[in-house]
Amino acid sequence: MGFAILAAILFFAAIVLGLLLHTLWLMGAFKTLAPHFAGDCRKIVGVVGAESITIAPGGRYALLSADDRRSTLAGHPVPGVIWSYDLQTGALQNLTPDANDTFHPHGIGI
Repeated sequence: MGFAILAAILFFAAIVLGLLLHTLWLMGAFKTLAPHFAGDCRKIVGVVGAESITIAPGGRYALLSADDRRSTLAGHPVPGVIWSYDLQTGALQNLTPDANDTFHPHGIGI
């Protein structure tokens, strides 16, 4: 009887381990990711707390949503900003200069 119990426990443990490994495989835990970005990155001076970016139709302008959440959490709320960034000239323009302290953009899309 001891051998049958041990065999049942081992069988159950193998099933649980198999399900665990299968779940991890489905979640992508064993995938290898290779970098595939061939471009370059540039820091945009003047933008604090940029969270989201989208390229406008035509590909010349990028729109960025930004919010200095650190200042807000420190008790010095500042309004968030939607920026327009010219990808050819590097010109940066605040599209929401009249926003009040309650404006805090979260994401952006066109």
